[in-house]
Amino acid sequence: MKMGRPPRPVVNGMTRCPSCSEMKTLADFPKNRWQPMGIASACKSCANAKKRATRAANPEKAHAEYRKQYDTHRDAWLARSKKWHARRKGATISPVDYARILVRDGMVCYLCHKAVAPKQLSYDHVVPLSRGGTHSEDNLKVTHRSCNSRKNAMPLEQYLRRIAA
Repeated sequence: MKMGRPPRPVVNGMTRCPSCSEMKTLADFPKNRWQPMGIASACKSCANAKKRATRAANPEKAHAEYRKQYDTHRDAWLARSKKWHARRKGATISPVDYARILVRDGMVCYLCHKAVAPKQLSYDHVVPLSRGGTHSEDNLKVTHRSCNSRKNAMPLEQYLRRIAA
């Protein structure tokens, strides 16, 4: 039998945070499946304060860890960001496979028809979300970040007239 510290007592759905010594509900503790009760030892506010202090004491290390996570999971982060923006604008959201869009369009910007470097890769909503476009594969195309920023929320026809002038 595994010997260890006994779990903290829970009274009426509340337990004591060892960091701040306050009685808090179980919902005030972050989940941690490795702990006996399935929650972390410190409450969310204490855990967040500790994380903020650690990041403030070592900003370069914190930035390097963030950058490593971003570079490792870039596609997932971009997908989550696009989905969040679409939801915020009230657009219809469909499942999007960005790898399939890359295969369909190649690494060629649909606005300037030039090759796109991986660091400059962006996806543009052909019909902008603010103008009733959907967040779906058939409304997303590969672009440069700079081309996407220049187009902004303009319809494609208006953008093409603007750059032709």
